[in-house]
Amino acid sequence: MKVRYINILFILIMLVCACTHEALPLAEVPIAMKAGIDNIDVQLKSGDVPISSEDNAYIGSVPSAERPLKVDLCFSLTSSVYSVATPTDTKTYLPCHTTATFKDENITQIYYNGENDKTLAYPTTGQDVYCVGFYPQGTWKYSDDNTFKADLTGKADLMFAPQISGKWNQQFGTANNSPVFQHLLTWLKVVMCATSYDAIDAWGSITSITLNTAKEIELSPIDNSVTFSTDQQTFELINTPEELSILKNDVGSVFIAPSSDSIKLTIKAEDGRIATVDVNSAEGFKSGCQYIVVLYFDSLSVVDALCTLESWENQNDNLYFE
Repeated sequence: MKVRYINILFILIMLVCACTHEALPLAEVPIAMKAGIDNIDVQLKSGDVPISSEDNAYIGSVPSAERPLKVDLCFSLTSSVYSVATPTDTKTYLPCHTTATFKDENITQIYYNGENDKTLAYPTTGQDVYCVGFYPQGTWKYSDDNTFKADLTGKADLMFAPQISGKWNQQFGTANNSPVFQHLLTWLKVVMCATSYDAIDAWGSITSITLNTAKEIELSPIDNSVTFSTDQQTFELINTPEELSILKNDVGSVFIAPSSDSIKLTIKAEDGRIATVDVNSAEGFKSGCQYIVVLYFDSLSVVDALCTLESWENQNDNLYFE
């Protein structure tokens, strides 16, 4: 009988302890991820016109030590809303705008502004964390209307990684839950050549090749929609005299707004002559594609343009289709 009372007392003590015991806090999980680039894999072969130092296209589908992917990342606790740039929570550093550099295909730790003592972490409440990404680093600016904007410079390959989400027990970093950056502009490369030595004599040197395109791009993280400003600017492909040759000569490239219309090139010769050429593509000029425009100058002072479409991942094919 005495033993029975002791057992009952023990059970009561255990129940009281169970009721008063506080659950241990969940451990914080740092935010880490890997990044990829959509549909790009370029290997130039001998004989192709090489990419010049001014061609700043991000080549490849995976970041590498030779070509690290330096990006801006925006994190939010509310889907599609990225207005908070500076965090006030010093435990998670969320929400925030920060930077990251991916050097390979492995998981990379994310810090606030690259400071190793400010590690981004998932809320232990299990709350969703949202993320979008922008390339190049330091180029895109947040606007008060919940959009991001960037200037078209002609030399910057603008990219965007659509929103992904993760949380404490479903973290970023899997194949289907990592930022994938998509090219937003059209890459136009211009090549010129004379059809004969008489054409070289007739034209002399070419002093300028220009085209017009939008000044600004605007992107909404709500629906990933992209719009370009109606304000136009002029880009120069060459601005110093370039001698014609019967060999194809790569004179430059530029990143412009995609378009369903023709692209007008304005060409000036050293004698003051001006020619305009409308360059057409059957399906328009798409984002994420490179278009090779070969300008043929003949002795009758006529310029013909041949435009070919190149997916950036297939640039190991011959560019000119001799």
